[in-house]
Amino acid sequence: MFFRTLTLFIALAFASPVQAYNDEFHEHGQAFLQSWSMETTANSLRAMADVAEESGKEEGRFLAYQLRVEAKSSGTGNALFNVLLPALKDPEALATPEGYSYAMGPILSELALAFEHGTIDVATTIDLGDQLLELDELAQSAGLPGMRAILESQLGEFDGQKAMGLLEALLGIGEQARDGASIEALSESAMRAQQDLLLSVVPLSLKPYAPIVPLFTAELRWSGEMFSKTDQAMQLVTEAIRSGKFDEEAYSKLENDIIELSSRGPWDSEFFTDALTGWCYAMPELGPYCAELYRTIKNLMNGSVCGQIDCDCANVENWFGKYRPECEKHELDAKLQCAIDEKVVVGCRLPYGPGATPIAD
Repeated sequence: MFFRTLTLFIALAFASPVQAYNDEFHEHGQAFLQSWSMETTANSLRAMADVAEESGKEEGRFLAYQLRVEAKSSGTGNALFNVLLPALKDPEALATPEGYSYAMGPILSELALAFEHGTIDVATTIDLGDQLLELDELAQSAGLPGMRAILESQLGEFDGQKAMGLLEALLGIGEQARDGASIEALSESAMRAQQDLLLSVVPLSLKPYAPIVPLFTAELRWSGEMFSKTDQAMQLVTEAIRSGKFDEEAYSKLENDIIELSSRGPWDSEFFTDALTGWCYAMPELGPYCAELYRTIKNLMNGSVCGQIDCDCANVENWFGKYRPECEKHELDAKLQCAIDEKVVVGCRLPYGPGATPIAD
């Protein structure tokens, strides 16, 4: 008895870092699956990404890259759609330092994160940077806080200064263009650096599932669209402060565009089906979340072909919390293999419930 207790203590004291990574990763993963808000979704995905990157596992950095890209859609959408745009309906709300800081803080934080982790379209970035500078000058002349003060009040002094440093780097792209560097040269340099970075984080085992150039191009295009919509939102804020009036027509069009853009990630298309299903199947940590991350995967797994796989896990006897999770893992594996081949490859394996279909041979 003593030996068994001592063995258990040693096992717990020297728990595998991989296991700790899985536990913490899946804890944030459950928060992601249970989220009902764009803000919580983005925060959960970013927490998952941080754990993955710090895990030391071969696929950790690539997994973190995917999760951060997917988090951008929810985070930026929340900052624009749920925080900034509603404030525009009442321009007087932007007239106080508190109201203006509340409305602008989330989108400024999102822009800093996008620049730190994302793929940047140089031409769109220059337009957005110019608009941010114009807005910042106007706001401060009206007695409202500047970007630095807003970020430090929202994030704390240290994180606020870091975010402002990233925004200043973003704004600096426009300064380089005005100093004589061509947009084409800046774009080429930025694209080459980010492609090299992406290539460096893809594990060899996942190369067949990672079409780097199309993957990168899709993110570049989507990020450019999001920066463009943010630029338009900044224009509306500038006009609201300048005139004190609300442009209902421009607001409605922008609102619809942002809903459409933020409802999809950059890789939610048939072109990336093979890559997405490959990632989901090759990285077990990612698998349970793929149907919520990628709409194409969700459609495949629940469509007429793969949707017939049902291992009836809810009715599996769950002795010691063991058998039902095994059933769910087998069902997920069967659905992912089906999504890859677009046909049922393997059926339910024991343990499964009495209503399971189809049963593996």
